[in-house]
Amino acid sequence: MPVPTLRALLAELDKTNHAGRTRRLALLARDHAGEPALARLLDGLTRTSGYHARLALLAAKVSGDHERLAALTEHSDPGVRTSALIALPLDELTGEQFTQRYLDAPLATRRLLVRKAAHRADLINALISAPLADVDKAALLAHAEPGIAAVQLRDLGDLIPNLAAFAKHHPTVLLDELANRLDSAPPVREQTWKWIAPALTQLATAEPHRLLVLLGDFLPANGLPDGPHHYLTSLAKADPSGLTRLLARSSRTPSAATRWGQGGRLRLAKGLRRHLRNLSAEDRTLLARHYHHDERRREPSKKGSKPIPARQIRRAILPCLSTAGASFFADPNVRP
Repeated sequence: MPVPTLRALLAELDKTNHAGRTRRLALLARDHAGEPALARLLDGLTRTSGYHARLALLAAKVSGDHERLAALTEHSDPGVRTSALIALPLDELTGEQFTQRYLDAPLATRRLLVRKAAHRADLINALISAPLADVDKAALLAHAEPGIAAVQLRDLGDLIPNLAAFAKHHPTVLLDELANRLDSAPPVREQTWKWIAPALTQLATAEPHRLLVLLGDFLPANGLPDGPHHYLTSLAKADPSGLTRLLARSSRTPSAATRWGQGGRLRLAKGLRRHLRNLSAEDRTLLARHYHHDERRREPSKKGSKPIPARQIRRAILPCLSTAGASFFADPNVRP
């Protein structure tokens, strides 16, 4: 089927709905890609209106006409500019070109551009060097090269909106920064553990032994950082004996959220319970002695909440410590 004239195509498009129009343009672009007649038709369609320019943009995407997509980023219609900017491949863009398009784009489009360029660390690095606000730079650090992320983390670490995502991409960089911050006065350490809490699960998965060392050397006041204790499962899998020593020094019981209808009964995280069953006899004895004698374990995990009754803690720990732990809890005079 030959390429229709602009007047014939507009008359044809007026008789169908949006789905029919997009299908007609997609088939034209597929069948006549690279032909001069198609280029002239799309030029005329772009000049007709903003809506018709979007149809031309669709045809350019189907035919792989990157030059037309680049030209449409300068269109007078903001919606067309945004759509063309998102559709334009980034493989051939330099850091300067990407930065300029980012700065010219609205806020919502900027987020889409960053998501699209996440696999291009060179584009993100160029963007970080641009005159952006510190909050915007901090949001880009997760996708930057490790060297750039390490330098910027010192000043922008507290502004990162998703520390877990940063830890997933740069666990070593974040652990280095954590070690530097912990090497300070105790009040600063407590704030540091609160800062790093959202990323502990990712750090424990990536480098459990190093995180366990930091927890042992700079133990928080209550023994474990605030927040969920899902990261303990990865630590237990990597070094169960080391985690046992850490729990034995902790005044907080690593509990999991209770399900509806359980009446707030204390439960250990499922993964942690599974690994505690594989502890050696010495480690089981150490953990049993701690949870039987150490009254600090009853401190609440949240301010304003009531202390956890000792019997609840025993019921939570008891199934994980086999017969020796059971007899130890049953009779205080028995020493394993």
